[in-house]
Amino acid sequence: MSTRSLTIVKDDTMNDIMVMYRQSDGYPSGHGQDLADYLRDHKITNGIGAGATWANSFNGIPCMAASIVAAFKDTIGGIYLYAPQPEGDYHHGQEYIYYVSARDNRPYITMTDGEHDIGCFADDFNGKRMEENA
Repeated sequence: MSTRSLTIVKDDTMNDIMVMYRQSDGYPSGHGQDLADYLRDHKITNGIGAGATWANSFNGIPCMAASIVAAFKDTIGGIYLYAPQPEGDYHHGQEYIYYVSARDNRPYITMTDGEHDIGCFADDFNGKRMEENA
C-alpha cells in the first residue's frame, strides 16, 4: 500500500491556503525530504529584488505554494489539490502531513504523523532522522 501524505501551506495568519495530496512515498525520507530539498536555500520575500531567482526566492507565501505544486506535478495522477478546510479537518487517508509556513522569511516545515509533531527550517530537515524520532 502507498504511503499517502498532505502538504499544507499556511499564510502569515496560519490559515491553510494550499492542500496538496501525494498518493505515494509520503514518508519523511521520501516526500518530506523531497519537499525540504526543493525549499532548501530559498527565502520568502515581499517583491522581486536584485538577485532573486526561481532557484533562491519566493515572492511571498502564495508564490511558494504555487511553486511547490509546479515542482511536484509532473504527470497524470499522483499529486492532487484539495480545498483548504476551515477547521483543518482532512481525511484523505494520509499517514503524514507536512505543514509549510514562513519563519524569519524562510520556509519552515512541521511534520506530523498524528502522534508526533516535529518542526524545523527546510535547510535543516532530515527525513531519515525524523523517521527515527517519530
